[in-house]
Amino acid sequence: MLQSASFLYRQALTKHASVVVTRCNGSQHQPYAGNLALHVQDDAAQVMLRRAALEAELGMPVQWLNQIHGTQLAEFSNVEAIAPTADASLTQSQDLALGILTADCLPVVLAAADGSGLAAGHAGWRGLQAGILSVSWAALRAKAPNSSIVAHLGPCIGQAQFEVGSEVLDAFVTENRELAKYFVATIRGKFLADLCGIAREQLLALGASQVTGGGWCTVSDPRLSSYRQSSRLSQPSGRFATVAMLRPLV
Repeated sequence: MLQSASFLYRQALTKHASVVVTRCNGSQHQPYAGNLALHVQDDAAQVMLRRAALEAELGMPVQWLNQIHGTQLAEFSNVEAIAPTADASLTQSQDLALGILTADCLPVVLAAADGSGLAAGHAGWRGLQAGILSVSWAALRAKAPNSSIVAHLGPCIGQAQFEVGSEVLDAFVTENRELAKYFVATIRGKFLADLCGIAREQLLALGASQVTGGGWCTVSDPRLSSYRQSSRLSQPSGRFATVAMLRPLV
């Protein structure tokens, strides 16, 4: 039985590109409700039904990745049935969508304003620190040398919920001391980190003409999957998807 796709929001990025973010609607009794990931001990058949429902709603197949918190980028002209190991993807095709699965990490979409290319990345703090955004930017810029590029930040763990140790702060400020402003010290001797702030600063430095999104906290919003919140409740966590395509919203 084909399930129905449920969306948190849909947004136009340019007149050529758009992004949708799915909803998981998880609960204490249904931690995998809406889950789109195959690696979280959910029933694989149910995951594939949800993916099929999403593709039916979008009117195109979605290219998924085997994400590992790295900086590898894969380029696609056609959908590959076996998801390659990478944390960013790129396409110039209007016949497929790029999917990023998250449950606290930051999904980032880059779109060339002239419609010549699209990239999507999975950016946890490790990916941001290692340069996943600059890798994605360089790959898209090579395909769209004369176009402005816009960026969109999907839902991720908000700063008020993301407590990290000093090693995370040090990893960022060692390379760029300006990023210290995105860390707030706590009374426990740790720091609250702003993933969206860091990503926005990196994207603007790379040359993004516009950065939208970044206003949704996965921990605080029950419509989204959150690994950290699920761990606090001793529950498994599913994954929702940020999906981008080189087609306008219809």
